[in-house]
This record gives sequence, C-alpha cells and structure tokens, in this order.
Amino acid sequence: MEHTRKKAALTIAACIAASAFALAGCTPPYPAGSASAAGGDSTVSEEYSSAGEQGQEAALLSVPETELLLDLELVEGDNQVLFVQDEQREQYIPQTGWRQTERSAPEETCTLTVVSVGGEADQAEAEAFFSGQSQELTLQPGQSVLVELNGAHWLSEIQVAAEDEVRLSVRCSNNGGLNTYWSAELDQAGGYTLESPVLCTYLQLRCPEDGQAVQLKQLVVRGVPSLYEQVLREIPEDSVVMESTDESNPLSVYRRPLLSSFYALADRLLDGQDELTEHQKIMMFMDYISDFRVGSDSRHPGNELNFRTYIAACGGYSNVLVALAATQGIPARLLTLANYPEGNGHAVCEIYYEDGWHLYDPTYGAYYTTTPENTETPAVLGYEELSAGAGDDSAVTCVVTSLARLRTETDYDFLGPAIYEKADPKGVLGSGEPMHYPLSLDWQPGGAIVDESQFDTSRQGIQFLGATSICYMQDWTLRGLTPGQAYRFTVTASYVSGEAGGDFVARVEAENALVTQNEEHTFNNDDPASMEWVIEFTAQSDAVGLDLTHDYRGPEYHYILPIQFELQQAE
Repeated sequence: MEHTRKKAALTIAACIAASAFALAGCTPPYPAGSASAAGGDSTVSEEYSSAGEQGQEAALLSVPETELLLDLELVEGDNQVLFVQDEQREQYIPQTGWRQTERSAPEETCTLTVVSVGGEADQAEAEAFFSGQSQELTLQPGQSVLVELNGAHWLSEIQVAAEDEVRLSVRCSNNGGLNTYWSAELDQAGGYTLESPVLCTYLQLRCPEDGQAVQLKQLVVRGVPSLYEQVLREIPEDSVVMESTDESNPLSVYRRPLLSSFYALADRLLDGQDELTEHQKIMMFMDYISDFRVGSDSRHPGNELNFRTYIAACGGYSNVLVALAATQGIPARLLTLANYPEGNGHAVCEIYYEDGWHLYDPTYGAYYTTTPENTETPAVLGYEELSAGAGDDSAVTCVVTSLARLRTETDYDFLGPAIYEKADPKGVLGSGEPMHYPLSLDWQPGGAIVDESQFDTSRQGIQFLGATSICYMQDWTLRGLTPGQAYRFTVTASYVSGEAGGDFVARVEAENALVTQNEEHTFNNDDPASMEWVIEFTAQSDAVGLDLTHDYRGPEYHYILPIQFELQQAE
C-alpha cells in the first residue's frame, strides 16, 4: 500500500522542560554479550538535537525556546492522529500521584565520580579532587571533566567555590559526554538554583576556550533521587525474581533477569490501584518511560535496564515496558522493525490481554486504536494488523502521549503506520523466529570486499549469522556480474559463539546462479581453516541472490560472527 503525507498541518512552538529531547534513530538489537551490545539495548545509530532548555535564574545565562513539531503532514497514512496535550493527560493516563511522591523526597548532596576528562586535563588530578584527596582542581581553557552522580537525580542546585573569577559551562550528558540534555553557563562563584528540576545522571564541567583558567575549590550538586533510586534504597536486596532463561520472562531473549527492584518500582507507580485495566497500567508505565533521556550507557550492567541512568532509546524503552508489564503478570514481547527509514529502524512491544496481542510504542507513548474515545479498554491494534496495513485507515487513530519526542521527520517515520508494512525484516524477537536481512554487494574490477570497518546501519544484520535474540539469516544480492562467469563468495568468521557450543552449520540457497561447491559448510572453533566458507557458483544473470541460512532455532544462542565478505572471479 502506498502511503502519502497528510495535507493539514499543526505546528506548535513550546518551551520544553529539560526532559524533552529529540529521537533520530534506533536500530535492531544485538545479542547480550556481543561486541555491539549496549546493555541489551537496540540502539546502534543515535543522533540527537539539543535538549529543550528551560529558563534559569539570573545567575545563569538565558536559553532559547525550542520548537515542538506536531505536524499532521508528516503522518504517513490516512489514519487519524491524536496528540494528547497537557489538559488531556489525566483522561488518557491514570494519575496515581507517583510523580508528586518522587519529587517530594528529601533533597541530598550527590556523590560525584569522575568518568572522563577532555582537553588534555589530568584524570588523576580530577579523581583526587572529587574523591576528597585533593583540595583543588584547575581547569585550563578548553579542558573539561565529566562526572557521574550516584544514580539519576532531579537537580535543584549547583554550588561552585573557586579562586577568583568563575566562568564554566555545565551540561547534563550521557556517559560518553556526546549528548546535551540541559546546559547552562555559570559566570560567577556561589550557589545556582535551577528554576525547574533537571533529570541528570552525568554532569560535565568545561572551561571555555576563550576563558581564564578556573581553580575549583568545591563543587556541590544537590537534587532529589529518581524514583528508581529511591526504590533501590528501600528494598533490602535487589534479588532475581524471574530468571534470565525463564520463557515467561519477556527479556529472556536478551538473557536478562527480572529483579525485585522492577517489581517494587511498578508497585510505586501503580500505588495500589488494582482496579486499573491492563491498558491503563501500560499507559502508566509509558508515562514513566517518557522521563528517560535519549542515548546509550555503557557503564552499567545490562541487567539494570537503564533504570539507574534513565538514558536509553527505543530498544531500551521497550525493555523497560515489557519488564514492568511482566511484574504485573501481563505477558509481553519485543518486536524489531529494521531498515526503515533507510539505514535505520525501530523497536516496539506487544502486550497480551483480552485474548489478543496489542502493540504499544513506548518511545512515543503511542498506540493505534479504533476507539480513541475509550481510555480504559480501547480496541488497540496488534502487530499483525498493522503489518497488514490496518493502521493506514481513516477509522484508525494513533494516540500519542509522549509529544516531547516528536521533533524530526524521522520520528514520524518511526511512529508509522508505514513502518509496520515497509520494515524489512520485522517481527517478534526470539531465536526461533527467522529474520532475513537484505544485503548487497556490487562487483568491482578486481573483486569486492566488505569488512568490519564497513559494518554499519546501512548493512543491518551483517554482524551475525545464527540464532541470538534474533534468528539471523542473510539474503545477499550480488550485482554487476557476468552471466556464465564462475565466482567465489567467501564468508570469513572470527569464531562460533553462543551457549549451544559445537559446530555451526550454514547453507546457501542460490537464485539466478548454480552453486558448484560448498553449498553447506561447518564452522568449528577447533579448526581455524573452517572459519572461511568459500561458496563457488556460476552466475546465470547480472544479479545473483545468495541466501545464507541455517537450521538452528534455539532456544540457546548459537551463531557465527562474520568479519568479512569477499566476491572474486574463480580462476
């Protein structure tokens, strides 16, 4: 079905709170423990625009408003869209008072730990200062230090004591220091009170290039710990409630257990309102997820599911949603939507209730329904319906509650409904669910090679062949060949990985070609020579299809890690 953008438009400019940010990309997941895994998150490509800044008191320099993009022209379909505004939130999201409870906790002085330094600053000196072993830290122009708070906090005050004049830029970021969620310029020593609380896990101080060296004597950061941080401190032990391999655990595809802190958090969010429907509980959980920043974090164990840092992307949001649903005995599962828009992808969830699966997108707090006026038990569409094009219908409404994440045209690509039809591959995660990733290679004089340096989001699925959180298959299209010519297509792997162990057997199925040797191949870690699979074939067209497949369907992980693909003429 062809999708067209809507003709009517609604654009609203607003000053967004510091929790607002733009999402530009997230792609399908990698297996836990792999080199590309980011705590079970499905993010590979992440681009961000600056966080919506909020007004500060006079001690901080003013910051501009940012524009919230609510544009019906960007919706890819004939469906209706309901942007849930502030005055409508109580109708669509049950109000249990958890936000008020979270913010009413006592403020505290945060413990600061050095993550990294920049501009040739001395890390040892920074660590000594923030650990209390040194009484002074000098930052030269262009130098910076990134510190981690003891868990995410809603910041209220930053106090700086220094020799002479102070001129520092301060920003909330991720552990790589690449993202800006909130920023301010401090132009004098003393205490700086934020007008509205700012959610922060990592804080960077930087001395401007055109400034004077700053001799810090003290840095005090105060705020209210996040709800999850409060929960962690209340429970005696964060024990495993549901094992990482338990099939009823929706995160078993990533080998992540469900911890007691997840259950305690869900209880705090729901506040004993047992009468809520499954849909209302999911809406409550997505409202909680709307506070998360966009980014990735590599400093914390994947088992924490980004709860401590409140930094994730679509895959991380989905992990959090299915985990919270599982604490309430609500079945849930994860889905991936690859290669749409081009070079990108998205992750969403399905929740099971009332004898059916229903799709929810925690990135945008969104769902598709034929009964938008019903906010307790709406008829929410599932993946199979959306995949078949049911979302592209004027009788269907996409309800969106996390408006702060609608900031670019790409966000609307992720929102759908076209992505549910056009993503390739797409579907439910799991080692028993084969997904065929389309890949291509163009013949060049002398041959063609794709190695690890070229493994990027334009070649999704190239890093694995086998069963992990996804059952990876590779469908290669080789172009520019000469009919009748013999070729060699060589797959080089680093090793066989996964829990199953032993040989990994792969097969090739050809289209417009005759495979003459090595239609099947066995990879074995004890035989280094087996790490090269040389497929010999004769082209019958200028475009040949080679589908690399396997018969393994789990439940244990079992896969190879390719590092190079080479196409050469046979001698």
